[in-house]
Amino acid sequence: MVVRNVAEWIVRRFWGYLPAAPIALFLGMVGYIGFCDPHFPCHAAELDLHLASEAAIPPDRPVATAKVAGIVDTFRYKPTGTEANAGIPYWIFKALPALFKDDPRFANASPGHEWDAFGMFGDADPAMTRASGIPRGMVLADTDVQLPGTVVGIGLKRVAFNCAACHQGEWLDDQDQRHLVDGMPNHSIDTQQFKTFIHDAMKSALFTPERVLEEIDHQLALAGHAALTRWERLVYTGVVTAMRQGDDNTGWMAKRPPNGPGRVDAFSAVKYEVLAVPDDGKLATVDLPSIWHQGNDIRPWHHWDGNTDNSRARNYGSVVGVGGSALSVRGVNVDQVAAWLDSSLGPPAETPFARKAATDPLVVRGKQLFGDLGCAHCHGTYDPATGQVERAADSSYMTSVVVDTDPRRWQAFDPGTAAALDGWGFARGIWPQNAFRPASPGYVPPPLDGIWARAPYLHNGSVPSLRALLTAPEDGAPPPRPAVFYRGSRRYDATTMGWEIAPTERGTGRALFKYDTSLDGNGNGGHAFYVADGDLDAMLAYLGTL
Repeated sequence: MVVRNVAEWIVRRFWGYLPAAPIALFLGMVGYIGFCDPHFPCHAAELDLHLASEAAIPPDRPVATAKVAGIVDTFRYKPTGTEANAGIPYWIFKALPALFKDDPRFANASPGHEWDAFGMFGDADPAMTRASGIPRGMVLADTDVQLPGTVVGIGLKRVAFNCAACHQGEWLDDQDQRHLVDGMPNHSIDTQQFKTFIHDAMKSALFTPERVLEEIDHQLALAGHAALTRWERLVYTGVVTAMRQGDDNTGWMAKRPPNGPGRVDAFSAVKYEVLAVPDDGKLATVDLPSIWHQGNDIRPWHHWDGNTDNSRARNYGSVVGVGGSALSVRGVNVDQVAAWLDSSLGPPAETPFARKAATDPLVVRGKQLFGDLGCAHCHGTYDPATGQVERAADSSYMTSVVVDTDPRRWQAFDPGTAAALDGWGFARGIWPQNAFRPASPGYVPPPLDGIWARAPYLHNGSVPSLRALLTAPEDGAPPPRPAVFYRGSRRYDATTMGWEIAPTERGTGRALFKYDTSLDGNGNGGHAFYVADGDLDAMLAYLGTL
């Protein structure tokens, strides 16, 4: 009776205010968003599975003398949402090299460097002590789903790629010191080899719940922690079983030449794995691009073939292409990084060679040649002092130009692909309708800011150096570009303006990837703009200042 009387009093007391309830709710939400963050809500609601092993994951800690903060920290160490379809539970990731110890890629790997053969280097970041042992460009993240008005997730840490995996490059100096460069293509990472290994491992007879649980217990013991509890063993048994039974929709990769390090075919991954378009035999392999100066004032169109001018489609599509889903894209992190790329990040000031001054006679001569030979007509003239690009009145800058380079990439982004991608993203609210357009014949000539760091060259990375790209052929002969060379070295050759191309990396002995220009999509022809022998050093000296 007392409860009923109280309820009736509450109803009578507030009944008159009921029409104002929707307004109050709306104002409350606006206030919450305004005081918290424009990406609603502020915190994810995580389902805690009560896994003691999660607390046993060694934390990564910033190095006090080299700590990075703000947007650089987000770019390097925060998730983007790729864990949704491509994330691997941390303790399973740690167990894989031991489970497949007979794989030659793991042979003789030292602790913390198990994934080096994939170009995914461990213990590589001078600003972060990675006690977790995960490679550079990978992050630990719970699986969060971004729903309207809320974020929900499961508290199970998974290893996944983030922005830095493909867009933080590195080079080794003569003292073997590592230099990491934000926004530079990661020309060493072989994401396709890693993806293929993971899919093959999931189907292997070695990947069983019993063997995985045994190896996880071993890894926990090495870290000084107790073995999995009964509840954890039940959870991980379910996880391994689900991974073994997952759909294998990556068969399209085996029908095409391997990408090798520093290259990706993210559009085919979206086309065949996400959109479920029947395999039409097309491929879209490209060299990883630099991502500095992405604002519309310098790069009004994005991707090698200029298929979108929408930065949201560019950014969210990149996450989906390497394992994300429409509901997993972490908008806060992705949007913050995008704003940084558009407005602030420029090419590296530090180089693995001695830059000449802008007033050096060789540089002055090279800049004159750049204009006289017509290079500026397509690429504009980048000014390192202002970070801007000067364009001629009749310039072809950032428009599709046919220069007879390998056509497979632009042919792949046909009207059907553009329409399917547009419809998929628009239906899920992650980019606007008509965000993508079919590719025109040819490719978009980009500005040459930081061009030294973008080797190998052309859209498919088929020419190893600027010297090879610009050297004139003998009369009637093809350009003297290597038909076969090796990709993935972190040693820079200042004489050629490109990475060293020997079969192994100098100093480390790491085996590199054999790139064959005769294979489908790997052609190195076209871009027949050459510099006379006597002027080539001047041109390279000038390009090295950009």
